Amino acid sequence: MSRISNYFKSRQGSTKMLLWLVAGTFFMQMLDGTVLNTALPSIARSLGANPLKMQSVVISYMLTVALFIPVSGWLSDFFGTKRVFIAAISIFTIGSLCCALSHTLTQLVLARVLQGVGGALMVPVGRLAVIKAVPKAEMVSALSFITIPGLLGPLLGPFVGGVIVQYLSWHWIFLINLPIGAACAIITNYVMPKVSPLRVKLDWIGYLLFSAAIVLISLSLLQIEEAGLPTNAAVIMFLAGVLCFALYAQFAFLRPWTTLFKPRLFFERSFTVGILANLFLRFGGATVPFLTPLLLQTALGYAPLKSGITMLPLGIMTMVAKAFIEKFLNLLGYRKFMTINTLIIGGMIVMFNLIGQDTPYWAVLVFLGIFVFFNSMHFTALNTLTLICVDARDLSQANSLLSATMQLSMSVGIALASAALAYFGAHTQAIGTANLLYSFHSAFIFMGVITALGALLFMIPFSKNIAGKPKNIKG
Repeated sequence: MSRISNYFKSRQGSTKMLLWLVAGTFFMQMLDGTVLNTALPSIARSLGANPLKMQSVVISYMLTVALFIPVSGWLSDFFGTKRVFIAAISIFTIGSLCCALSHTLTQLVLARVLQGVGGALMVPVGRLAVIKAVPKAEMVSALSFITIPGLLGPLLGPFVGGVIVQYLSWHWIFLINLPIGAACAIITNYVMPKVSPLRVKLDWIGYLLFSAAIVLISLSLLQIEEAGLPTNAAVIMFLAGVLCFALYAQFAFLRPWTTLFKPRLFFERSFTVGILANLFLRFGGATVPFLTPLLLQTALGYAPLKSGITMLPLGIMTMVAKAFIEKFLNLLGYRKFMTINTLIIGGMIVMFNLIGQDTPYWAVLVFLGIFVFFNSMHFTALNTLTLICVDARDLSQANSLLSATMQLSMSVGIALASAALAYFGAHTQAIGTANLLYSFHSAFIFMGVITALGALLFMIPFSKNIAGKPKNIKG
C-alpha cells in the first residue's frame, strides 16, 4: 500500500492523471443514466410499480442536478475544489448503493435524488479542476480528453443495460458504480491539486431565483405529461420559470459584485457567444441520441439489443474526432469553424430522412459515424469557446453557468423533438408503418433546420471579435 501511495504522491498534481480521473467520473455518471433508461421496465416489474409511472425515477435525478448545478462554483470556491469533488463522488456512490437497496418506487426516487446531488457537483467541479490546472492553449485538448467518456456513456448505455438486465439483475446497474466511485475518491486525494478556498458569501436570493427558474423550466419541458401533470400546469410552470429568470437578471444588475453570476462575465464576447451557442446549438446534437433509438426500434423494426449494438461503433468516431478538433480550430479559428460545422450538423440531421426500411445496415452505421464525428467536435468547441477567455477569478462562476445552460438546452431539445414527433402524428401511428417513419423523418427535418439556423449566431457582427485560434490564446 505504501508503494501505491508513494507512486501517486510522486505525481501529485499530474495533469495527465487528473484528466484520467475526471474522465472516469464523467463516464460513470453518463453510463449510469443511459443504462437506467434501458432497465426501467425490469425495475418496474421488480418493485411492483406501473412501468408508465417510472419517469419519476429519471425526472427526480435531472431536477436535482438542475437545482444544485448553479451552486457548484460557489461550493468549489468556499470549500476547495478537491474537497467538493471527493464529496461529490462519495455522495454519488452512496446514492448508487441506496438505489440498489431500494424495495419500493418511493425509496428509489429518494435514492436518485441523493445520487443527483453528487452528479450535479461531480461534472462541473471536475471540469473546473481541469481548466484550472491546464494552460489555456491546452484547454481544447484537455476538455476533448475528458469529454470522450461522457460521449461514450450514452453510446454504450443501451448495450450494457440490455446485457445487465438479460443476464444479471437491474441492481447491478447501480452496484457497478461502487468500486469505480471508491477508486476515484481515493485517487482524487493524491492526484488533484489542493487549492486554497475562498471564503466568499453565497448570494442566496440570486441562487434561489436562478435555481427556481432552471427547475421550473426543466420540469415543464421534460415530458412532464408522463408525470401526470396537465398541459396548463406545464405552461404556468414555464412562464413562472421565465419570470424567475427576469427577476434574477434585474437582481444581478442591481448587485453586480455579490450576485451568483457576475454581469462582468458577459463583458467577454467569447463567453457571451458561447453561452448563447450552448443554449441554442445543442438542440439538434442532444436530441439525435434521443430520436435515433426510437427510429431504429419503432419505425425500422430493430431489436433493442441490435439498436444498442448499432451505437457501439460510434464510440470509435467520437475518439477519432477528438484527434482532429484542435487542428481544425487552429486552422480555421472558432468563428469560421463553428459556422461551417453547425451547417454540416444541421444538414446531416435533415438527411436522417433518407434512412428507411430499405437502407442497408452498413449505410446506417457509416452515416451515424460521420454525424458523431462532427457532433463530437461541435460540443468540444462549444465548451472551450465559452471558457477559454474567462479570467481565472471568474472560472468557477462561468463553469457553473455553462453547466446550467447545457442542462437547460438538453431539456428544451428533447421537448422540441417530442413535440415535433407528436405534431407529425407519431403517437397515433402503428409500430413499423410508413406513416410512423414519415413522422420521424419530419421531426428530423424540423430539428435539422433549427440547428442550421444557429449558424447565424456566428455570422452577426457581435461575434466578430470572439476567440480566434486556441494556439494564439495566452494564459
